[in-house]
Amino acid sequence: MQCLDAVIVARCVSGVAGIGSVLLVGALGRRMESKAAGLAAAALLAVVPIEVTQTHYVSVDVLQNVFITLTLIAGCAPVVGASHLWAALGGVGAGLAFATKYNALLAGAAPAWAILEIAWRRRSVLPLLTMGTALAGGLLAAVALGCPPCVLNPDRLAQAISFHTSTSFSSAAASFGANPSPEIGWHARPYVYRLVAGLPFALGWPLALLALVGVVAAVRLGRATDRVVLAALVASFVVIARSPIVYPRYLLPLVPPLVVLAAIAVVQGREPRPGERRDSRRLVWLAIAALVWLYSAAFAWSLTGLYSHRQQAAVGAWLRVQAEACAARGVRLSVGYPKSNYYALDEFLRQVDADVHSQHPGSWFATVPDVFIVPDWAATNIRLRRLYANAELERDLRRLEDPAGEYVRVARWSSRYLQEGFYTRLDPSFATALERGEIGFSVYARRSLACIDRSAVAAP
Repeated sequence: MQCLDAVIVARCVSGVAGIGSVLLVGALGRRMESKAAGLAAAALLAVVPIEVTQTHYVSVDVLQNVFITLTLIAGCAPVVGASHLWAALGGVGAGLAFATKYNALLAGAAPAWAILEIAWRRRSVLPLLTMGTALAGGLLAAVALGCPPCVLNPDRLAQAISFHTSTSFSSAAASFGANPSPEIGWHARPYVYRLVAGLPFALGWPLALLALVGVVAAVRLGRATDRVVLAALVASFVVIARSPIVYPRYLLPLVPPLVVLAAIAVVQGREPRPGERRDSRRLVWLAIAALVWLYSAAFAWSLTGLYSHRQQAAVGAWLRVQAEACAARGVRLSVGYPKSNYYALDEFLRQVDADVHSQHPGSWFATVPDVFIVPDWAATNIRLRRLYANAELERDLRRLEDPAGEYVRVARWSSRYLQEGFYTRLDPSFATALERGEIGFSVYARRSLACIDRSAVAAP
């Protein structure tokens, strides 16, 4: 019960943080462009799929975006009117972002770039000294406030950062479906993958395209605030895209700047060029913005519907019926499944009156079960060769799927989301994700087992 309470509290924090991000992104759009840009940015962020889905389980990623956006606002303020207070606030935002998730410190590139802009404009190093000190002071104070152990135990902090950095940039990241598999095609390269697959899935492809238009427009406009936001965006993208870990949620630090630039592109696009009718151009861009918003909302809605354990409950209920049917014939059912808390099967399989065994990777058939449960997430990543002990896992999966083998699939549970076929062509692993809960399951039974219902192919 205590664990459940903690989860509820954590999800409430994520929900409040999501609302805060929407408000702050609106404020950033207003500061950079206008009220219209602020409203457009807030509306778009409210339906960004990766932002919406992150509030449905315990994660710090949504909270980090609150502080990243605060840092962007503080970074844009000094280049409009130089202020040591805003520089300090930028440091506070970067420090709190770091205290939430250490790689979010990259947001500090925004106020740092703003100080460089001011120093260049004044042809003086004084802003580097005074405003730089304010920035550093705000950062250190916020880290001390947001993460006291980081200050009290700096050695442990350094060790943790070193461990996570070495893990993130090594092949060890491939042990749990984290890397882009060469099996997906030509775009299985760190930077290319993020642009071709990662961002379109995280934002929804229409908003991803609009965001790229916004980036190009910001480069062309070349205003001081545009350069500040682009500095933070480029710094984050370069570091994030270097890592072989390609979980979509790792792209969340890019979301606030991309959404704001997309909103500004819409507002700028409404302005007529010489000889064009204002009303017709405005209607076109309003239609584009509306269609992007509607698609993102529908895409996010279809994904959030998968955040449940309905499938696990259905697998457990089906197995209880089969176990009872086999017991009536004098057969005690033995059930095997891959060992991992992420599959969330344990709770539901404990209710099955059978011999249930979880098996480690590479030893699915240490005992030869009557029935074996395979999560679709596992099967997909085995085929993409993205898991630890993958050769042994491929061997065991082939044994289950062999049309002439000793097992036959007798039941399946699966779910779908909007345009799943399109996104899985970009990366087949987008078909399922552990955090969603509904990851798909197939049940295989020995052909010689007569007491199993072989027609029970189910869906939630």
